[in-house]
Amino acid sequence: MTGNDAALLEEKLKTLSGELQERGVPDLARKVDELLSIVHQQTEQGQHEQGALMTTGEAARALGVRSINTIKRWAVEGLLDGVRRGGRLMVLAESVGRVKNSPTVARQKAVEARIEAALAPLDFEDEHIPPLTATRTGRNPWEKNGAAK
Repeated sequence: MTGNDAALLEEKLKTLSGELQERGVPDLARKVDELLSIVHQQTEQGQHEQGALMTTGEAARALGVRSINTIKRWAVEGLLDGVRRGGRLMVLAESVGRVKNSPTVARQKAVEARIEAALAPLDFEDEHIPPLTATRTGRNPWEKNGAAK
């Protein structure tokens, strides 16, 4: 069942439940609501299995930004659609695709590029730093009255 089919089924079940409530058949309406809940859970589970949800790290890589905290902030602000799964924030892949070329993402990439350029002169990654070979004078803290063991 595709996402559109599931959404259509959920909408029809909601409508049916409402009609049953109006006609004074609350028991049947409750059963329809239970079915609606099952369909909704299976749809969400199916979307997760199909890869419709991404971790914040995956979303950051897909959008070309460095910080997962930026992704979390965008989800809280509503720029990205996020859901909680067992304490983790997951982002809908569809929303990542939707904002990929947005001005907000472009601004964030520009900020990160400026930061990277500013820090570049401080990058000593390839330079060899010799180990410290300081000689120590005096007694060691575990030695009594300067006597060596």
